[in-house]
Amino acid sequence: MTKSNLAESPATAYTYTYIHSVRGNQVDIIGVHHTDKPAVYEAVLNVMEARIAGGAVVHYEGLRESCRSEYGVTPPAVARRAGRIMGAIELLAQHSLDTHPEFVRQWEVLGPADTWKNYDVTELDLASRIGGFAAYAYALGNEAVRQPFFRPLYGIMAGSWQGKPIRKALARVLHLNIGKALLDDRNDVALDAHDRLQEEHPGASLVMLWGLSHAEGLGRGLRARNYESVGRTAIRAAS
Repeated sequence: MTKSNLAESPATAYTYTYIHSVRGNQVDIIGVHHTDKPAVYEAVLNVMEARIAGGAVVHYEGLRESCRSEYGVTPPAVARRAGRIMGAIELLAQHSLDTHPEFVRQWEVLGPADTWKNYDVTELDLASRIGGFAAYAYALGNEAVRQPFFRPLYGIMAGSWQGKPIRKALARVLHLNIGKALLDDRNDVALDAHDRLQEEHPGASLVMLWGLSHAEGLGRGLRARNYESVGRTAIRAAS
């Protein structure tokens, strides 16, 4: 790939950099897709290693398996819902791999190091926040992505709310609290972890490795904590 082609190629990973207005510490949100080309993840890792060498701590996304000590006795309906939701998420990932043979899963290349910290909800906690109908709708929407005839349905069910107002309204009705549980609630967990880090180590630098869809909400949370955005940087694979 030439330099000109590299410059024109769309990026699939980004760094969103924030600086605290008082403490001056830096927080980088690194947004990625969960399946992508290995070279993209290698480029992301290079960016992260440079920040780690400068003293940054890494917090990362990843739905955690539930254990009884955390959740107690699991209602059967919640357990079934968790399986349905996780199966739908896996279906999307596998569809991406099937349609893009050059892709791999994020953690095959960007595997978490021992020093990185996982802050996210558990699978059962996620399921407990999502109503049964919404879970069915989400699973159905993700299944529909494999069927061209039903792809408009996927756009509604899976939360693609862009476009005409009526489509946006339908999406909000059908999608119910899926978007809140998958995005907002998990962003809150990540931001709470940031707050604890700053309480224990004031002024600590942080890298937050999350899916791209979380970047906007995480950035909004940082701005509410007196951070200022200093820019977005595309992360591209080396040619």
